[in-house]
Amino acid sequence: MDPLSALDIAAAVAQLVQFGGSLVSKSQQLYRHGALLDHIECGNATRRLIELTNGVRSSWRELERLGDLSPDAKALEIICCVCVKLSGELLSRLEKVQLDEKNTSRKWKSFRQALKAVCMKDGVDSLARRIADCREELNSHLIASIRKKAGALLLRQDEVISSLNAYASKSIAALLETRTLIREDLLNHRDHIFRKSTENASSTQSSTLLAISEAQTIEVEMVQNLHFTMIDDRHDAIPEAHRQTFRWIFDETRKEGCPWSNFREWLRTGSGLYWINGKAGSGKSTLMRYIFNNAKTRQQLNYWAGESSLDISGFFFWNSGSPIQRSQAGLLKSLLFQALQQQPNLVRVVFPEEWAMYSSSTVNHTKIRDHLYSLSTLQKAFKRWIVLLPSSSKVCFFIDGLDEYDGDHEEIAEFFKGLSSRTSNVKLCVSSRPWVVFDDAFKGMPMLRLQDLTFDDIQAYVFDKLEGHDRMRLLKDAEPAHAAELVNEVVTKASGVFLWVTLVVKSLLNGLRNRDCIGDLRRRLSELPSDLDK
Repeated sequence: MDPLSALDIAAAVAQLVQFGGSLVSKSQQLYRHGALLDHIECGNATRRLIELTNGVRSSWRELERLGDLSPDAKALEIICCVCVKLSGELLSRLEKVQLDEKNTSRKWKSFRQALKAVCMKDGVDSLARRIADCREELNSHLIASIRKKAGALLLRQDEVISSLNAYASKSIAALLETRTLIREDLLNHRDHIFRKSTENASSTQSSTLLAISEAQTIEVEMVQNLHFTMIDDRHDAIPEAHRQTFRWIFDETRKEGCPWSNFREWLRTGSGLYWINGKAGSGKSTLMRYIFNNAKTRQQLNYWAGESSLDISGFFFWNSGSPIQRSQAGLLKSLLFQALQQQPNLVRVVFPEEWAMYSSSTVNHTKIRDHLYSLSTLQKAFKRWIVLLPSSSKVCFFIDGLDEYDGDHEEIAEFFKGLSSRTSNVKLCVSSRPWVVFDDAFKGMPMLRLQDLTFDDIQAYVFDKLEGHDRMRLLKDAEPAHAAELVNEVVTKASGVFLWVTLVVKSLLNGLRNRDCIGDLRRRLSELPSDLDK
């Protein structure tokens, strides 16, 4: 046998064996499962394809009810029909090779069905490929339709947005125009109301302004009537403190060996009355002026006032001045003038009767001024002012020279003592000679005795006045010991009396101008009385 014939026989045997093996395998699958596994998978996929295809056809039928279908839609429907038809044909063929579960000769039937499946394999595969091709065409057509529909929707969306923008622009323009019209109407209405109100209220407003102006004029006039021409004469006549003197009054610690109440602490946190006393000529008035004018006083009192407003007023009695300068009436007029000058609106409540008289055009203002000067009226007004003093205001009075008051000293002492204890918003610093009447009235209150505290001040004053003179510098160079003794003798003899020192220094300076030697100056000092009362 030639090789080619042998090869043909071998190939035929291989095909027979392959066919037989496939047939046996398929017979076993049919026997166990009732259908071939690949047929089961193919059938399931085909049924799913039919369901999807029918769903697409149903959707198109819904659209068809709304109107004629487009050419694309009709083509898609045809593809769906073909796909369903082919799928049905494939399922029919697959069912022919399935076993009937009621058949008793299951093995023989499995073999026969397997043989049939092998024989019809090519037809089934061809039909499956046609269905796959149909499915691919269906998918491509759907994608193209969806893309086309999406483009149409985007175009429609752009048209809708453009339409909305145009409508919004028109609406905004209309609103702006309406707002302008409403604003113009409101402005016109306001102007109309304003003109009417102005016309109706012009006479009333004029009357009100005139009444206010007249009231303010009366307030100013009544305050000015409290002023008198010599109100500041005593203060201005007091000599200013010599440089570098009285600075200790604002020290935080008091001088050693001298019992006195710390004045700085009293200004900051104290209350009631502080009494400065000293011998005649010790410099009480000069110290009071120094305190009253010093910015440190207000600085320390501001700590006491806190958030409250602070008013500082003062009066300096003067027994060598006019009667009003040494009287209680002058004191009260001065204090009320300083207070009401800051708050003239209080005039009508501090002087209610006088205000009513002033407001009456039938009363002579000269008679009212005379009435304002009376002591009883001033006393009542001062008490009203203290009562009306709000809790948000604090006042500190500085009253100098109670001993120079031309009246009952016990009465004036009790007046200030009562004033200091009436309210915590008022406190006073007063000065006087250390008379018994004042010592009894102010016993136990903060105080200082001036002549005990001014030794250093007097020494500084004498050194500055004498050693500043050219003649004294020459004498000091020639007789340094005697020159120092002269200065120390002046300071010691002064005994805290500043006025005596100023008179002695003045006499010694005259001696220096006359070319006196140290001996002449010491004789001049010994001839001067050591007490101002002599």
